[in-house]
Amino acid sequence: MTSQLSLDGLAAGRQQRDEGLARLEAKAEEWVWQVRHLAREICRQHGSVTTDDLRELFTLPEGLHLNTWGCILRRPYFAPFGTTQTKRSTGHARWIHRWVAVGDW
Repeated sequence: MTSQLSLDGLAAGRQQRDEGLARLEAKAEEWVWQVRHLAREICRQHGSVTTDDLRELFTLPEGLHLNTWGCILRRPYFAPFGTTQTKRSTGHARWIHRWVAVGDW
């Protein structure tokens, strides 16, 4: 019974995450796609991309929530490829994903 509750909680958490990211992307669709296309180009040139790479090149437009960064590197456009530690001091050396572009879009 406990494992079923955990799975239900996990599924609910994923659904809430996905719905939240969809709302954020809808508010910043043009900007998200601009950054997403650049991320795909970085993958073509260097093999993978991180949010650190993107934050060096772009500034989040005023009025957008910080979690909007999470809209860019996600399925079905990108897949996690490994991890690295963030180089941003505000990230406190936490582990972040490296991503690769997937599919033709």
